[in-house]
Amino acid sequence: PVLRAGRWRPAMAPVVVIALALTVIPTAWWASAFFARNAAVPVITSFDSIWERAVFLTINSDRPRVMSAPEGWPAESGRIARTQTSSRSRLLLKIDPYPDWSGYDRLSFMVGSANGQEHRVFMSIRDMKSGRSSTYRREIVAHIEPEKISIPLADIAAAGVDLEFVREIFVGTADRGGDEQIYFDDFRLE
Repeated sequence: PVLRAGRWRPAMAPVVVIALALTVIPTAWWASAFFARNAAVPVITSFDSIWERAVFLTINSDRPRVMSAPEGWPAESGRIARTQTSSRSRLLLKIDPYPDWSGYDRLSFMVGSANGQEHRVFMSIRDMKSGRSSTYRREIVAHIEPEKISIPLADIAAAGVDLEFVREIFVGTADRGGDEQIYFDDFRLE
């Protein structure tokens, strides 16, 4: 039977409400996450807050497992990220930081092996300004004992990265194959 004009409107109300919610909720989530990210500066990500899950992610591998810091972990935070490579990718983390790093001297973070083996880790930091992109690259070692890594922002700027327009931080393993399991914590500007 054909619905008469006007009879379908009450039946469409729940559909419209659901469609509106599916549109508004993700937008509100991302907006609140980026507002919280900007309010947390100089912390880039500490893995302690739920909003940070919108700031860090992985590409072609499993999402980092946010967990309680293992016994003996030297950082003050209660939660850290445990990453693991997959057969598809060596990339462990992609972090979308607050873009303006001017006025700070260093980028620091904690790193340590999660499986009792040392791992070579690469880091790249990119900017995006006026359609051009510059990248800072560095290789570090995730030792068995956790260690604080501190990178002078002058080194990053010397690579051509505009510290007022930092776009993303990539962290991955420099080794091919194997089972790289690495803890990360407390990415921050100092």
